[in-house]
Amino acid sequence: MALNKPQVELVRDPGRPSVVVLLAVRDDDVRMALEQELRAIPDLRVTVTVARDLDAARRVASRMRFEVLVMELSMLDGSARAAELVSELAFLIPTVVIGPSGSTERSRVALRVGARDFVAQDEQFAQNLPRAVRAAMAVSCQKVGRARGVPRVVVVQGRLVGFVGIRGGVGTTTALLNCAVALAQGHRSVIAAELSTWTSSFAAQLRQQPSLTLADLLTTPGHIGQVTERYLAPLLPGVRLLYGSATPRAPSPDDAELFDRVINVLGYQADYVLVDLPANLPELHRRVVRHLDHVVVVIDRYKSSLAVAVETIARLDAWGVARACISLLAIDKDLDCRDTRPAEALASELGFSLIGSVPAAPIICSQASGRGVPVLQSAAGHALSASLTAAAAELVKLVDYQRLKVAVVNADDGVTKTLSDLLKESEAVRFELTFASSVDEMLEGVTQGAFHAVLLVPRGSGEDFQRDLSRMAILCERIALVVVAPVADSNLVKMATAAGAQDCVHLPCMTTIWLVHCLLSSIERQRVVYRLHVRNRELETCELGYRKMIIQVLRERHPDQGMV
Repeated sequence: MALNKPQVELVRDPGRPSVVVLLAVRDDDVRMALEQELRAIPDLRVTVTVARDLDAARRVASRMRFEVLVMELSMLDGSARAAELVSELAFLIPTVVIGPSGSTERSRVALRVGARDFVAQDEQFAQNLPRAVRAAMAVSCQKVGRARGVPRVVVVQGRLVGFVGIRGGVGTTTALLNCAVALAQGHRSVIAAELSTWTSSFAAQLRQQPSLTLADLLTTPGHIGQVTERYLAPLLPGVRLLYGSATPRAPSPDDAELFDRVINVLGYQADYVLVDLPANLPELHRRVVRHLDHVVVVIDRYKSSLAVAVETIARLDAWGVARACISLLAIDKDLDCRDTRPAEALASELGFSLIGSVPAAPIICSQASGRGVPVLQSAAGHALSASLTAAAAELVKLVDYQRLKVAVVNADDGVTKTLSDLLKESEAVRFELTFASSVDEMLEGVTQGAFHAVLLVPRGSGEDFQRDLSRMAILCERIALVVVAPVADSNLVKMATAAGAQDCVHLPCMTTIWLVHCLLSSIERQRVVYRLHVRNRELETCELGYRKMIIQVLRERHPDQGMV
């Protein structure tokens, strides 16, 4: 479709900074209203270019430089193509999405694919839109890599959730498959994948003999991009499976990279990707585990389980999994409970959330396995099915940030009360707040990733705040950092953004809806940033390894050259 020509506001005022905005909307009435709102921002001189669809926006963004993209939420129509285009645009231009105030689920999708902010079209829209545009401008000034030819970065849309048992046979595969069915019953698309080249627990439990498995995929790496077309087998409506190897195959050193590629391709094809991880967590799976959004550790209730669970969690922590992204699922394997402990007691001692406790039902499990179907399909009304469905619902709350752990640093009594009152009024998200009077009190929790977000309040002189901000930005590699400003201060916003904070909010103008949204969007952005940082470090490590290998080969071929 044809694009509107850039519409330039002819206002000669050198004191007002100029900002070029790309406006992606379909409806003419919405376009006119948004142009009026943008041009009404008092301290900015706005130039607007209009695109009628995402393809047109992508074309014009490749030819011109824009500071901000303002996009209508209806552009995200649920298709993979739309999500990919928004991801490309958000990489090129800081993106602000606007939409109805009740569009919580769709706005989260926009944030997952890379949008910087979502502004609800409610009574606060006129105040919130300028703020979002200014924040996007600050990011635009800091952003690098805008040159033409920069490789496209596709952000994973779905949630990647790993299931790992503390030992083999604890019930990890049963829990994963039934959670996948429960999620699909909640109108979500799910892919269940097992990363095993040795055997297939899926095939054994479902009495299947798949024609194509993970082993076949790994032997033809060129097919990884088309994994959904050939290698995924349907289980139920909304659930597809990637089976592990049907015959034993020795692991290869290249499997780690191939596993990572497979999971990322799958993540772009479904709302949830549930990954069945080996109980011993071999080194081969380190890269995949580091990119997971959440890990469910499956335990039994035997007293001996505590020590084994501690070892599993320590390995996850060593691999970079934040403690806030780990939860527990307890499963009873037999009806004799004499040597067991309550699941809640085990979870409390380990210090993690418990998403569910599954009762023992060996006969029901045996009947389901004999029929080759999940328990939720063969015994929908049984207590076992109810407990697995409840566990899946609790998992959704954790993975979709409906339960958040937030640390508040440097807040006085007044700010503490204001933040507590605002977050208590939240209906969609439940918050667990931890308060600290200084950065030092939060060092251990922040380093371990025990929080989803940190609210940092400026205190003391400008140098003191700069020092606190720099320390928190370094420590918060896996945690979203949001600065809470008691007063409006543009210099504070610039300082916070330059240091790596995801957002800077003005407390006196804050409402519950807006504060919750700021936290959710900041967590989503930090999730993407952390994943990109991890991948960059892995690429640097590979490059260093290749350099050493080349130098070694040259030394062997030219021993007389005296190469260093």
